Amino acid sequence: MSLVGETISQYRVLREIGHGGMATVYEAEDTLLCRHVALKVIAESLLRDETAVARFEQEARAAAALDHPNICTVYELTQYKGRPVIVMELLDGESLRDSIRHGSLRMANVIDIGIAVADALDAAHQKGFVHRDIKPSNIMVNSRGQVKLLDFGLAKSDDKEQLENEVDLDDGAIGGTVQFMSPEQTRGDSLDARSDLFSLGIVLYELATRQRPFNRQTGLATMQAIRTVHPASPRSLNPQTPEDLELIIAKLLEKDPANRYQSAADLRSDLESLKLSLQAAPAERGRGSEAEDGTALIAAAESPTVLASEERLVTRVWRRRAWYVAPFVIAALLFLILAGIVLYQHLAAA
Repeated sequence: MSLVGETISQYRVLREIGHGGMATVYEAEDTLLCRHVALKVIAESLLRDETAVARFEQEARAAAALDHPNICTVYELTQYKGRPVIVMELLDGESLRDSIRHGSLRMANVIDIGIAVADALDAAHQKGFVHRDIKPSNIMVNSRGQVKLLDFGLAKSDDKEQLENEVDLDDGAIGGTVQFMSPEQTRGDSLDARSDLFSLGIVLYELATRQRPFNRQTGLATMQAIRTVHPASPRSLNPQTPEDLELIIAKLLEKDPANRYQSAADLRSDLESLKLSLQAAPAERGRGSEAEDGTALIAAAESPTVLASEERLVTRVWRRRAWYVAPFVIAALLFLILAGIVLYQHLAAA
């Protein structure tokens, strides 16, 4: 049942933004602070599922504990007729899933997004939170180009049977989305920060190539591919992918967590170095062009054609100057002649 038009605490519900298997998200007006917020309301069908309710509330607590510019801000956790409601920042942008569909991302954007998400994950991991559901639909870019990571605080599970029940191929899963799981997540193993990094590697792979590396026709086949298959290199699918980015993605997608990046901070550092190197490359090319241009100018200046032109120019200048100087020279000569005549006459009379 839609809650549009209802009032939840001081929030007047304006419209539905989206919904999934776990919750519905609405835009609402905060009548006390005069701002618009997003309300995430748990699905009525999950109210009797204590685990689902606990995880929903854990999401709010986890995100509220993380003060980071690349993590969607949670303002409070409230209730409406016994249903938990998360009040959070309203984002006016689009998810990466939409950006991939539109094909609107450049390679520089991909690297910037990777840096921002890695920084957000670093903040979360340092406080002991593992996201467990990194995927394009949980990463948004707002109208100012700022990256925001959503849906934090999903609980880890060691129970394989529970994991199978949670898998949802329609991107609405509670415990993770199968196409973006790590190998250890598909096995139901205990998870740590490196599981999130594997999932981020899948996201970066898709952003770079517009293809998912492990997609298969069924969930079980996809999980098997995640555990055993090495995907095609990003550069074979998109030659514009920088070689260093391909190496970073390959390290993120290592099957053994021990061979992956060991922290989001290390990943962020490598992506930042890659960004700087790519920014420096055009400047180096520009300096090379300037040097080539300078060499060309010197060569041109030394060519016979240019030297002849310069000689003609100098000749013309001196000719014009001669016309200005000639009257003064003639006057000086006449003065000397007259002075000589006067002197001769004076000496003759003496």
